Amino acid sequence: MTAAGHVVIALAATGLLSGCSVGAIPSKESGTRHTPALPAGGLLIQGAGATFPSPLYLEWFRRYQADHPTVVIAYDAVGSGEGIRRFLGRAVPDDEKVDFGASDAALQDQEIATLPGGALLLPLPAP
Repeated sequence: MTAAGHVVIALAATGLLSGCSVGAIPSKESGTRHTPALPAGGLLIQGAGATFPSPLYLEWFRRYQADHPTVVIAYDAVGSGEGIRRFLGRAVPDDEKVDFGASDAALQDQEIATLPGGALLLPLPAP
């Protein structure tokens, strides 16, 4: 991990954290993804990536959910490279694609250029 910490990569078009709830972290070993229950009219935001800061992310999501109970955030702590792969969505089954990824490496300009909605890179402090 770099001294600058992790980077959360989000599709600008998703409106990330416009209203959110915490989903369980699926087990990387299980091979199955748990989709948390979504309230009627709710919004599901799915992410994947870095394992080390996942406890911090879950706490942020929990606090946000307290104020915004109609949105569910599900985060799959599978590693930085896998988070980027799932976010970019190349050679990824539809059920593994995510709305945001967390990585200690930022996307390259040529990767961002391949995304129809672009990407928003948010530097975060190291936990």
